[in-house]
Amino acid sequence: MFACFAEREFRAFWLTLLFSLAGLGAIGLPLLIDFPYRTEVLLGLLGLGGLMLIILFLPIGRRQPLKISDGQLQVDERDAIFHRFYRLEPGTAEYEGYYKKHPEKQKFDDAVRALPGKSTGRPNRSTVSPSRFLPFRLLHESRGLPGF
Repeated sequence: MFACFAEREFRAFWLTLLFSLAGLGAIGLPLLIDFPYRTEVLLGLLGLGGLMLIILFLPIGRRQPLKISDGQLQVDERDAIFHRFYRLEPGTAEYEGYYKKHPEKQKFDDAVRALPGKSTGRPNRSTVSPSRFLPFRLLHESRGLPGF
């Protein structure tokens, strides 16, 4: 509701406020007023609210397929930095093929791979804060397990 107000969608804000107050009134009045079949009315209102929530999330209507415009180019998933450091290993055919197509990225990537503990792109114990391993070390020592 406040997102509508923040985005200056005042009509949506007032409609949301109106329906929220109406819903609270519909449930709040039977709670305040004592009358016969009060429990049944409350259960009916809650059931109706639950039914409305179920209907809200039903996929009604036809989904439109995703349309790709003519100007969109095919994306090479290997451009993601995680793929380059976790999957491309020097000496493999995939490594050679990728950097043949993208030579501008090879110098940077090889420099990062040359950093200590970064040969595979995965953190090494020597480059990670020792406090990350403290709970595991304490667990090993407390159970008398061999070295950590």
